[in-house]
Amino acid sequence: MDDMNCRACLYWLQAYIDSEALDAEIEAKLHAHLDGCPKCRERLAALELLRQGVRERLPYHPAPSDMSRQVLARAEAEERTAQAQRAERRASWARLALAAVVLAIVAILYFAASSSRDGLAEDFVARHEHSLLEDHLTDLATSDPAMLAAWFAARLDRAPPVADFDRAGYRLLGGRLDFIEHRTIAALVYGHQGHPINVFVMPATKADRPLRRVTRGGANLIAWRQGQWAYWAVADLDTKDLQALRQLIE
Repeated sequence: MDDMNCRACLYWLQAYIDSEALDAEIEAKLHAHLDGCPKCRERLAALELLRQGVRERLPYHPAPSDMSRQVLARAEAEERTAQAQRAERRASWARLALAAVVLAIVAILYFAASSSRDGLAEDFVARHEHSLLEDHLTDLATSDPAMLAAWFAARLDRAPPVADFDRAGYRLLGGRLDFIEHRTIAALVYGHQGHPINVFVMPATKADRPLRRVTRGGANLIAWRQGQWAYWAVADLDTKDLQALRQLIE
């Protein structure tokens, strides 16, 4: 990166406020640009305030601090019971203890994955609000699905499917690249009743649930899985409007 202008600074600000490790040269140029650009300093302050506000609004449900102790205590109790019983029943109790431990591990992994998805929902809402705050909805403004699909194909390892639903009231406005979970993903932008809708698209993983709905502040989010893709639609609209767009995409 030869120059750090305002557009380049905006691209790196989110990673910067997330305390992600940046290349030393990029970080130095970012600091230098911020020192000399009041507008970008205002953007940084606004992003930090937005991030703090989003986190303060979100519920946090940590796993019980003594979960590991409870699991281990249960396994130990079952093992002591098995040893006290007749020899022919020891194997049965051992299998039950093992099953209990396996189920406990599965439960822990499930809740950990659920917590991760909740954090991801927070990130998508923040990226949606960031695009509105910075008036940066699209990198390419177009209602031509073929043109936008080709643009994504030239910039991503896997380009998502793109369609326009203008006749149904959801006009394709364009798309952009966004940054979630340390990777670059596609963001499709639709317009509906004067409201922009960000539809983030990324390759699906096993942790992606078939369908979920989340409300964060004034924004509604629905997430679903379609084939090999995971979709996260965010807008300041009623959930039923987002559900209608989901049905069109599917």
